[in-house]
Amino acid sequence: HVPVLMMTGLDDVESIDHAYRVGATDFVTKPINYAVLPRRVQYMHRATATAAELRESSRRLENAQRMASLGHWEWLANTKTLLCSAEAERLLGIKTETNYAFPELLSRVHDQDVEEVSNSLFACLAEKQTHENIFRVVVDDEILFLHQEVEFFSDGSAEGVRATIQDITKLRIAEQQAHRSTYYDEVTNLPNRLLLTEELDRVLYAARKNDQLIVLLAIDLDEFKRVNDSLGHSVGDKVLRNVSDILRDSVRHQSLTSTNHKIDDSGDIVISRMGGDEFVIVLSDLRSVEDSAIVARRIQQNLNQAITIEGKEIVLSCSIGISAFPNDCEDAESLLKNAVSAMNHAKAAGRDRYQFYNSSMNARAFERLSMEANLRKALE
Repeated sequence: HVPVLMMTGLDDVESIDHAYRVGATDFVTKPINYAVLPRRVQYMHRATATAAELRESSRRLENAQRMASLGHWEWLANTKTLLCSAEAERLLGIKTETNYAFPELLSRVHDQDVEEVSNSLFACLAEKQTHENIFRVVVDDEILFLHQEVEFFSDGSAEGVRATIQDITKLRIAEQQAHRSTYYDEVTNLPNRLLLTEELDRVLYAARKNDQLIVLLAIDLDEFKRVNDSLGHSVGDKVLRNVSDILRDSVRHQSLTSTNHKIDDSGDIVISRMGGDEFVIVLSDLRSVEDSAIVARRIQQNLNQAITIEGKEIVLSCSIGISAFPNDCEDAESLLKNAVSAMNHAKAAGRDRYQFYNSSMNARAFERLSMEANLRKALE
């Protein structure tokens, strides 16, 4: 970017145009006014320095946008012209010098997000208001999550929309991982107790509106502690993963409650691991509570089949408690508590069996708890 001053004849316009095309900075005509020439050169140096500062500022801005994965684009409605910053081109996988039009911009958006993005942009044009959304783009077979804020602009001669976009893929992945660690069991990848509790409230709310029967099965593996003690916790974890598969297979053909609380396309709350060796299954659309016994027997039969892990043959059994809404209770907490109470009753009665809840179970449990507390006080 060395400044170049050309000297030419007064009417040599063609040479002036050619000089500018090949990089000249300024020109003077003959005859030369030597008194003015130094000031002309001084002005040329100042203009060159200003241009250099602008280039450096642009370079720094481009680097900052690249580091922040932040870009911007502008679409002129009257000329259908799309202008993008370098980082926006990278994020969208386009090159504006190839004269991309608006449809090509939308072609980079994930199929499931195209309608939302398109509606947002045209609403911005129509309403002349700022719109904000998060959407996915597909670039080189990689899916990126972008946050976009788009606004209308008009300068008298042209109008359109301009947007700022930022790559939030890493943030989105971190959020998903945090969500999974909060709501899903690490060993089996099943929903955990927290997610079960939240979703069960929603399931029962829908059941009240639709006059629907909901049955909850509380499942506890019999003497699972022996597996951990004799074979180790790593084998125990593999057994739990096998059990989760067995439970899925056992209810696969059963009409089950499915929820909308997801972090991906497969997340639901049908089967949950409560912790340790306890699981919960939620059934819906049953004709009667007694039909849940079919599922309970199928689960026990499938668990009774030997499984082989690290060369060890393991046979399992389980105790199952069954509670129903609205037959036994009106809220999620009571439904779960009643099923656990019935499960404990089944375990105390000899294991490898299922038990329907009845109201006397909680009374007996409370009586036993009171007796234990009184005996402890008496011993003290």
